[in-house]
Amino acid sequence: MYCPTKRVHNDTLEIGVDLGFVGLGLFFIVVVALLSALWKIVKLEDNANAWFYYLLFVCLSALFVNMQFSFPHQLAMPAVLFGFYAGFLAKKSEQFLPKNKTN
Repeated sequence: MYCPTKRVHNDTLEIGVDLGFVGLGLFFIVVVALLSALWKIVKLEDNANAWFYYLLFVCLSALFVNMQFSFPHQLAMPAVLFGFYAGFLAKKSEQFLPKNKTN
C-alpha cells in the first residue's frame, strides 16, 4: 500500500532530509554557537541584564524542543523570532570578543 507523505516526523529531520548531513551539521553548529555565546553572555553580564539573556535562553530552548515535536519553522513567525534572538546574541557577544589591532 502506497502512502504519500508531505513531511517527515519533525523539523530537525526535515532539515536533514532537505539539506542532507552537511546542512544538518551546519544547523547544529549554529545552535551550539548561539548557546555558547549565550552562556558566555550570562556568565559575564551583570545581574540586571543577565535575566534578559536567561529568558532568551529559555525562549530558544523552548523553540528547539518544539522543533522536535512539531513544525514551527514552516511558519513565518518562529523563524522571524529566531532571527531576532540570534541578532540580540550577535550584537551582545561583540562586547566580549577580543578587539583586533589594525594599523
